[in-house]
Amino acid sequence: MKFKALLLLLGDIGVLYGSLASTLYLRHRLVPFDDYWAHHVVPFSIIFVIWLAVFYFHDLYSVEAFRINTKFFTVLVQATIFNGLIAISFFYLTGAFSITPKTNLVIFSAFFFLLFIAFRALSADVIRGKEHCKRLAFLGLSDFEENLVREAISESVLPMIEVPFNDYYFDALIAGQKAYTADQKDLYESVVRGREVTDLVSFLEAITNKIPITLASTDWFINKFALVQDREYVLVKRIFDVFLSVGFLIFFALPMLIISTIIKLSSHGPVLYKQTRTGKNGISYVLYKFRSMTIDAEINGAQWSQKNDNRVTKIGKILRHTHLDELPQLWNILVGEMSFVGPRPERPEMISLLNTEIPFYSLRHLVKPGVTGWAQINYPYGASVEDAKNKLAYDLYYVKHRAFFWDIRIIVKTLATMVRGEGR
Repeated sequence: MKFKALLLLLGDIGVLYGSLASTLYLRHRLVPFDDYWAHHVVPFSIIFVIWLAVFYFHDLYSVEAFRINTKFFTVLVQATIFNGLIAISFFYLTGAFSITPKTNLVIFSAFFFLLFIAFRALSADVIRGKEHCKRLAFLGLSDFEENLVREAISESVLPMIEVPFNDYYFDALIAGQKAYTADQKDLYESVVRGREVTDLVSFLEAITNKIPITLASTDWFINKFALVQDREYVLVKRIFDVFLSVGFLIFFALPMLIISTIIKLSSHGPVLYKQTRTGKNGISYVLYKFRSMTIDAEINGAQWSQKNDNRVTKIGKILRHTHLDELPQLWNILVGEMSFVGPRPERPEMISLLNTEIPFYSLRHLVKPGVTGWAQINYPYGASVEDAKNKLAYDLYYVKHRAFFWDIRIIVKTLATMVRGEGR
């Protein structure tokens, strides 16, 4: 898949420069083309590097990008608009380049958008057409497990088909829980025949990007989830958190002052909302947010925050929708209680309930909580035990696979969500 993503990247580079050449030829074909090309190629090349990075962080080089559907077009439009704003900023606001293209930039964007779609549609057909469809055999599945498998395969972009276990030509055997008790002889024969054998939980984890906690056993977590602390990752992430939190605190100093004033003048009560949350290793800390609810919002005790909650003030609705109520958490990040990326912190009262209702819930406390996370960008805002269970599947996947560049991608996707106004 990485090789195919590289092919897409090289193709996109060709589309970018082809679009630029087409634009310059269309606009200046009656004058020496080389002069205009030499004048434009360097500044546009700088822009192209940034554009390709934006495409990467919008998952346009992931396996989902091989399927041309509504989601693909939505992401492409968002990335193109974002890139257009970047180009305008570089050419007109920073004065970094000696050219300020107007018509050329519009024509280039139109050329690129059309050629990009055409190239991706063609490459998707070619790549997917030649891609080997993995033949999977399943052994020892219960009815519940079968339903999960069929749902996961139907939603996956990976080419997979199910074949009978007695078909010698399967590529991998997916073993359910019963296969490890009643069907061990069949598992052994599959290994002898040189076939890949994967447990069902690991298989579903790989194709859904979340851990099916309803199927995972304690033994599975012991064998698969034992964490080795990556000291370099932890150090780099901490340095990143400190520098970014300091930068954001300086950048948002005036907006935070304005927000504080508006909250103070518009409703009775303190500007900041302080609440005890549970952090890494189960250690409690005080989380700070701009107050978005009335001061008597929890007079009857801790409650789930609901969508369209009538306890939210008028200014609070705006703050929540734009996520600006989260800005004071920059202090929590700076002092090391939180990180930019990680499972969202919960209140101790809620955790007592969730630890009882949801297996393995405490594993999310192996890392620092975050302002945003893998669950936040993959699961809609919810306020129930069932929602917490579904979000935990994503949180544990992040804890197991966390990496610095993945953190960066989560932050970029979160910013894109904020720009679209998809707040709660």
